[in-house]
Amino acid sequence: MKVLIIHTAFIGDIALSTPLLKRVKEVYPEAKITYVTTPVGASLLRNNPDITEIIEYDKRGQHSGLKGILELGRRLRYENFNLVLTPHRYLRSSFLSWLTRSPKRVGYDIASGAIFFNKKIKYDKSKHEVEKLLSFLGEIPENPREKYPIELYPSQKDIKKIDEIWNENNLNDKKDIIAIAPGSKWFTKKWPLEYFNKVIDLLLKDNKKIIVIGGRDEMLLNIEQADKVIDLRGKTTLLELA
Repeated sequence: MKVLIIHTAFIGDIALSTPLLKRVKEVYPEAKITYVTTPVGASLLRNNPDITEIIEYDKRGQHSGLKGILELGRRLRYENFNLVLTPHRYLRSSFLSWLTRSPKRVGYDIASGAIFFNKKIKYDKSKHEVEKLLSFLGEIPENPREKYPIELYPSQKDIKKIDEIWNENNLNDKKDIIAIAPGSKWFTKKWPLEYFNKVIDLLLKDNKKIIVIGGRDEMLLNIEQADKVIDLRGKTTLLELA
């Protein structure tokens, strides 16, 4: 049994898809799972024991344009997947699913390019994202969010680096450590920075230890108390952050 998952959304969506991997292995214990995602998504999924292979779909680089997606589609078709699951609702992902020529291609009924699927799953906005994803494999099990938790797998190297940061900042004996992530790819999802600064100020006055986290883009944000916090923006990989 060879299963392909195509999901090239943002990192939050990729993290939320890890319960689906567990469910696939439960339904098809011997399945080999290939996961197509962005380079950033791939960095989040590394070391996951349920995944046989991760293929990076570089939409803005190697696989840009029609030529790029056709080349990737040709590679995936060669694998002869029995089942393709496409949670991503955008046209390129739907088209890529069709290019595999798999006999069973599953995606959401509201997806752009849903015509490329031969089995469509109802996109139920009332359900949690994990429940929606689990519906790709039939009836949703009881207590799905408890039974199928989100799982990330930092390596020993990742853990060692964070242990060093913990030791350097004398955090081992500190109980009240709070991580704050002030950034987002989407402006509409960002709480105003002045509010974050106010919260940081209040927490520092309450003797809490603050770690500010994020990627390189977040390094441009003006954290007013930067000299009093542990600033890890742009200094960790996603699995180190996990």
